[in-house]
Amino acid sequence: MRWGSGMAAGGADSGPEQPQGRRGRPRKALDAQRLDPQRLAFVEALRTVFFDRLKSEGITYADISRELGKGAFSPTTLSRIADGQKLPQYDQYMALVALVPALVGQPLTEKAEEHLWQLYLRAVQARDPKDVPYYQYLRDIDDVRRRQHAMLVLRNSQPLQTDGGVED
Repeated sequence: MRWGSGMAAGGADSGPEQPQGRRGRPRKALDAQRLDPQRLAFVEALRTVFFDRLKSEGITYADISRELGKGAFSPTTLSRIADGQKLPQYDQYMALVALVPALVGQPLTEKAEEHLWQLYLRAVQARDPKDVPYYQYLRDIDDVRRRQHAMLVLRNSQPLQTDGGVED
């Protein structure tokens, strides 16, 4: 798929909030009175590091939905997450964060990823406090798996040594 396919023919301006040449509606302003402060902070950060970043590359909700699979991420679901109407479940959150480097080619910094994670946990806490320890447990397991995978890759990339560590 060519991710620049979201460009409108001729690059016509579609409104003040939307970059020139992009397809789709302008992003709605968040309803700060309807959203609790924790969710508002999370959604603003998610928009910045995920939705705005992908949109600047011409990637639409439909593109994201196709990439992640429509079962969990319809364009409508993505729109509801971006507007703060829906807080993603743990697996949805992790899939969204993992998608940035896959589509843009540049991962989030560790600091940005950790900041977003803390904002997400605060929003989850406000929604349902009993989910926080479970989500933290799931993330810890994912971290161990990533480290194990990295160690395996490193071990497999080193040359095989024989007889006292001297290569033949």
